[in-house]
Amino acid sequence: MFMMERSVAGALLMLCMAVLTSGTAHASQCTTSGSITITATTLAFGIYDPTNITPTPSTTTITVRCTNTGRTLPPLSLAISAGDSGSFTPTRYMKGSAAGTVLNYQLYDNSTDSTVWGDGTGGTGTLSGGNGASYTQAFTGYGQIPVSQYTTPGSYTDTLTVTLTY
Repeated sequence: MFMMERSVAGALLMLCMAVLTSGTAHASQCTTSGSITITATTLAFGIYDPTNITPTPSTTTITVRCTNTGRTLPPLSLAISAGDSGSFTPTRYMKGSAAGTVLNYQLYDNSTDSTVWGDGTGGTGTLSGGNGASYTQAFTGYGQIPVSQYTTPGSYTDTLTVTLTY
């Protein structure tokens, strides 16, 4: 009888909230006086099974909102840090609860996983929006854990910083 041992790891990625950078806003738009808020949902991959033949996906939603009544969002962009790996490519990684363990993943700015979401350098993209027509806008980040990563079971996390520029 042949037995195959299977490693299953729970993976959880945490997104840290934004650093606001100053910008210019028009009279009918939010001002730079702290009236723009940003929130993000946790990018949670759940249980990762390295024997799956397709990558493990997840999404996160980042919402930008003007808190002043009757005001709209100015043109804006959202960049995101590389996290613990310090690099956007070839992949980011999450650190495991066991010392020295990592689990590779990537974050994309589109549903086709064609552009790595980063800070606009090295071929990475940023998310843009805020056309002055709405007081709130939601953006989606698309995460993916590649297949066949046999690593120690446990929790894996990374902290990313979203930067809003307007």
